[in-house]
Amino acid sequence: MLCSLRSAAWCHLNRWGANSSLRHLGFGLHGRALSWRQVSKSPLDVHTLTSSPSNSLHQQPWGANLRSCPLPAGARPRRMANSKYEYVKDFELDDTLLPNCWIVVRIDGKGFTRFSELHKFEKPNDKRALDLMDACAKEVLNEFPDVRIAFGESDEYSFVLHKSAKLYGRRSSKIVSILVSCFSANYVRQWSNFFGNQPLSSTPMFDGRAILYPDVKTLRDYLTWRQVDTHINNQYNTCFWALVHQAGLSNAEAQATLKGTDTGAKNELLFSQFGINYTHLPEQFKKGSVIIRRHQEFVAKHQDDGTAVVRTRRVPVVMYCDIIKEQPFWSENADLLS
Repeated sequence: MLCSLRSAAWCHLNRWGANSSLRHLGFGLHGRALSWRQVSKSPLDVHTLTSSPSNSLHQQPWGANLRSCPLPAGARPRRMANSKYEYVKDFELDDTLLPNCWIVVRIDGKGFTRFSELHKFEKPNDKRALDLMDACAKEVLNEFPDVRIAFGESDEYSFVLHKSAKLYGRRSSKIVSILVSCFSANYVRQWSNFFGNQPLSSTPMFDGRAILYPDVKTLRDYLTWRQVDTHINNQYNTCFWALVHQAGLSNAEAQATLKGTDTGAKNELLFSQFGINYTHLPEQFKKGSVIIRRHQEFVAKHQDDGTAVVRTRRVPVVMYCDIIKEQPFWSENADLLS
């Protein structure tokens, strides 16, 4: 009876995981640990088994008897690191991302409204801050070849990993955490390159998530969505801060003025009241930043006579271009999503 129960328990653990086994096999109704000797009692005596104080004798750490159970016929032994505590790994969730799907990791700044006010970012766009974000994203592409293209606006960046990527076994938590940490670390490391002697007065933090897209069309729609969002936000913010800084309106008054206005009305407001032609604003502000790899020449070494040996390598480059239309970006970079 004991051997049969042990075999059944072993199968139960491997089928349902440690948590379920802990509930059904290792603990009584009142939370007291039960030894295999107790569990082997007749199922008809469950009430006595779980309620009698005398049955709490011979308690052992959960899983101790489990490791000594004989394996059922045909079962493969689990590899253990000679530690009775390794069973805790059974509580880890499997977060492997689906195969053959494009992976997008989107990084977003946490509390950057307050962060930008604290560091006196220019409104509506601070080129120093945007260039810093671009520099951090380039470092992500330098570190991770699986990233094919990146798109950034404001305090967010999206990184597209190829559908065949095997980075960290496609474990979502690993991929997201390593990309976020790489980006965040570079934000701190390169701060002075763009803000000079201005101190970093608070800790920049970013969150991240992984999204799967099944085909190229859906992935392209995602990137289109982010670039359209860039235009909408930038046009609104350009109008808003012009009303606040130049027309002297309060934040609430500026919001009320812009409420319900469409694209044409906002362009007319900018031009008629402030002499701003929206189409002449920097492309970086209107379209966001696109990062891909391109061949670039570099001097590998110098020969004895001083002649430079020039070679090429693929390096991340930042572009401010339209990725909604097919021409010219996607037709010139068809290999990105191949």
